[in-house]
Amino acid sequence: MQSAVLVRVSGPDPKSLKTQHRSFFSMEAGRTSLSASGFVCLEPAVIVTSGWLLAPFVKESAPEELIQGASIDVCGDDGRWRSATLARLCNAEPAAVQGLEGLSMNHALPKIRGVGLCSVAVLHADCTGLVAINDFERVTAQHRGQPLRVIASAFGLVSPAVFRNCVTKGILSNVVGKDDALLLTDARCLAGSEGAMVLSDDGRLVGMVLPPVPRQDATLIELGLALSLHAFWTALGLPPIPALGDEGALLSPSPAVHLATAPAFPSRASEAVALVQVGGSWGSGVLVSADGLVVTCAHVVRPAMEEPPGGGGGALVQRKPVLASFKASLADPLQQPCRVLFCGTGPVDLALLRVDSVPRDVRWAEPREDASAGEDVVAVGHAIFEPSGPAGRSCTMCRGTLAKAVELDGLGVVMLQTSAMVFRGHSGGMLADAAGRLLGVISCNARHSDGSIIPEINLAIPWSVVKGLVSLDAAALRKIDAPDARLKALWALEPVGLEKPAVARPPPAASHFGGFLDKFMRSKL
Repeated sequence: MQSAVLVRVSGPDPKSLKTQHRSFFSMEAGRTSLSASGFVCLEPAVIVTSGWLLAPFVKESAPEELIQGASIDVCGDDGRWRSATLARLCNAEPAAVQGLEGLSMNHALPKIRGVGLCSVAVLHADCTGLVAINDFERVTAQHRGQPLRVIASAFGLVSPAVFRNCVTKGILSNVVGKDDALLLTDARCLAGSEGAMVLSDDGRLVGMVLPPVPRQDATLIELGLALSLHAFWTALGLPPIPALGDEGALLSPSPAVHLATAPAFPSRASEAVALVQVGGSWGSGVLVSADGLVVTCAHVVRPAMEEPPGGGGGALVQRKPVLASFKASLADPLQQPCRVLFCGTGPVDLALLRVDSVPRDVRWAEPREDASAGEDVVAVGHAIFEPSGPAGRSCTMCRGTLAKAVELDGLGVVMLQTSAMVFRGHSGGMLADAAGRLLGVISCNARHSDGSIIPEINLAIPWSVVKGLVSLDAAALRKIDAPDARLKALWALEPVGLEKPAVARPPPAASHFGGFLDKFMRSKL
């Protein structure tokens, strides 16, 4: 089995300046230690890690040399520390850096002594007894949904025996940038994971984890980011990985190079998902018929709606344009206006749109009603990134589990709770099963008391409710929009019916985890 190495760099830091831009470090007696992950590859073996780890300790005039008193050591799965030397430090291809700037909407990404977030380092050390990876795979945007594993040594400075060589799993959520230079994944990439290997489900190397990436407002991009294999491989000065279809070329004489196989979640799970825009706000929608019916959340399109003059008993009319686009790129002409046929004002957060024409290569979603707790699901939507950015018009996928199908007496299943991470822009998107079939429409998150969302607790409207909307039957529409105290309480995460309300308790004492387990409210995305 492939294994990560823990990489540690230490050096003099009397003024504590080396901790800048770091969320995790150790300080003692005027020295600072930083750690990251790495991996062994090729023969003769070298260790690859994030150059960002070493940035505070390199010479400004000679970035491939360490300052006086600094040292590097690595620890493998055998628990033995080995002294290491810096052989090469370089930045990734410009396409990766530009893609990172586009994703973060930040053209002033941090640099230290000329070393950026996309930098890569090669170390030399005694690799005896360590497993080297020599099998590689190239993935592209068409392989979204493919299972991935991250093997990292996050928090390795705390206790190497506990945190070295830990595995997290997820899927390839999105691929962006020129030549697919950047990979996004919902696999957890904790502090110290930078430099870790990202593997396909059968153990082939596909990328290297990047450090946390800040936006202009200093918030961090919510998904894990990785340099694709070919982006950092070329940066190391090694022969380029073959382009897709170039079956005769090899990465190097020894490693095997593969092209990615079909993803776990079929592409149809994203083909039916539309980007829905109302002015400067946006969300997602799901195409559910050949004649252009698109289901979304009412709160996505409500900015376009107003009450008619004189009031209308809760009815809303469309006053502003709503735009929808499918499989769009930045310059894609498929964006088109759509009519709002229905915008709910009751407890069920649903709206129905119609586009005049459906692109020929877009298939509408195949629904499935019998969702059951414990099955794998994927949340598909135009999440996190502004529509004008490099990932804004391509769907992002996050995998999780259907935690519960929530029922109410007399109404059947009225809500789906899942652990697939969802974020701003996922609203109105598709909750799909492992075969890519539509289980429900994503509506909202739970929230902490400080207002921050809980990505892993989210709620969707099941197809059993949505199908009444799609039928355009007047009675079904009235039922969806009718006031219902139990549904209102349920979607507000409050006690329903005969349930006993929570016992009032005094506020907890302040602690390191203040607010983390406090009462939460739902959050519309």
